[in-house]
Amino acid sequence: HPLIQITMSLQDNFITTTISLAVDDRTRHWFYLSSTPRTAAQRRATIHEQDAGGAVKAVQQRIYNGRGRNDDLTLDNCSFELLPDCPTALSNGEFYKIQAGDQDLQQRYYDEVKAIVKKKLGCDQVICFNSQIRNAAKIGQEGNIQGYAVGGPHTDASPVTGDALAWSFVQQLKEEGVNTDEFKRYSYLNLWRNISNDPIHDNHLAVLDERTTAKPDDYIPKDLFGDDFDAVQYGLNARHAAHHKWYYFPQMTRTEAILFKQIDSDFTKPGRICFHMSVSDPNAPANAPDRESMEVRLMCFWKDSALNSMPTNDNFQLDLLKEPKTYAMELKSGGGGGAITTWTGSLLTGIGSLLSRIPLIGGWLASFMGGSSQQPAEYSGKASDYQARFVSAVTFFSYWPAVAKTWVEGTMASNPFAKGVRVITEALVDDTTGRQRTQAFLPQQKREIVDYLMTNEEYLGVCQKNFGKFVKERD
Repeated sequence: HPLIQITMSLQDNFITTTISLAVDDRTRHWFYLSSTPRTAAQRRATIHEQDAGGAVKAVQQRIYNGRGRNDDLTLDNCSFELLPDCPTALSNGEFYKIQAGDQDLQQRYYDEVKAIVKKKLGCDQVICFNSQIRNAAKIGQEGNIQGYAVGGPHTDASPVTGDALAWSFVQQLKEEGVNTDEFKRYSYLNLWRNISNDPIHDNHLAVLDERTTAKPDDYIPKDLFGDDFDAVQYGLNARHAAHHKWYYFPQMTRTEAILFKQIDSDFTKPGRICFHMSVSDPNAPANAPDRESMEVRLMCFWKDSALNSMPTNDNFQLDLLKEPKTYAMELKSGGGGGAITTWTGSLLTGIGSLLSRIPLIGGWLASFMGGSSQQPAEYSGKASDYQARFVSAVTFFSYWPAVAKTWVEGTMASNPFAKGVRVITEALVDDTTGRQRTQAFLPQQKREIVDYLMTNEEYLGVCQKNFGKFVKERD
């Protein structure tokens, strides 16, 4: 996802964060979520030379504490709901075994989820079909554990994605002898829970009350491309951000869960699809354990519904659907327009200039990132104007590529803290690839920014949090 996150502050009953919202720029947005960088040949084969596209804007947003008003925040009203009584018989270690491929444990947990959801929603059929553990300390381990989806609000699906998925499950159920002709409604959902024995102190799941969105204005279509899948989802428009109301549930325990919608076929419901993201908490203890969570995707079907909103042979033109990735390749090969080069990811903005300073990596990086499409910026004259972007880059250190982490670790281990941070900061501000838009600044101007950052409490704070652990004790 495009990522921008600066700082957060706690006031009264909410936290404030800067997030990256989509802008309706009259283009089709996209994002490649690949486990490995695409090759040059793969990039040339599609209209998408870059891994992300579509305009974005940084917006400051309040995230409210949702506890104490759960009667108002219900699934069909706002597209999500906290389930305060959602125990599990599985241990923390057993959840990780599921991620590693234990089918028996997975079925045990799926059975738990089905029972909870059927009782809660009164649906007739529940199919659990995917689970994912997220833990920033174990990214890539034990069956591809993933990090947190920070900074960029998104949905995981859209009506057409949901229809296609529901259709495929209906065909599967028919083969199993289920009378699917009686189904009148489906809902594609996630059940998200803490799997740790400790409450969640940081990187909370934030969810948007869909009643506060402007329809259809706020829903910016985006094509998501994974290693072995693609889907149409939505980015959230910045146009009506002042009206959006976000919630999180602090200190979630393993006996609670959040149920939220990916898409509901019943278009009369106020809550049909849930924008969500992860947000960090400025009040989290410095030694707070990493968030450990598991999400399960599920498809629910109802026979009893006032409205029949199921996709059928008559109303769902499956034969006319295109796979986004295939279509992008067709457009390129058919000459239907040149490559799209807009790049909007802000996490790799900071990493790009850093990696280009590492021997043997700079050339690969230039190929991977494709160079900057933005015009060189002029120095504003105030070093403080550049604080936010570099705080953001360091904040997301846990998502940097392994080679960048290794370089940072080596730099910090071989230097005192202040000197190591300065070396890394100089690399970021030098901005070899032009991602931070400080590349064209004069050397003296770059030094002013580095000097300012090296005295800035917020910047040094995120450096201490992310880099300080690599400093070796010295005699």
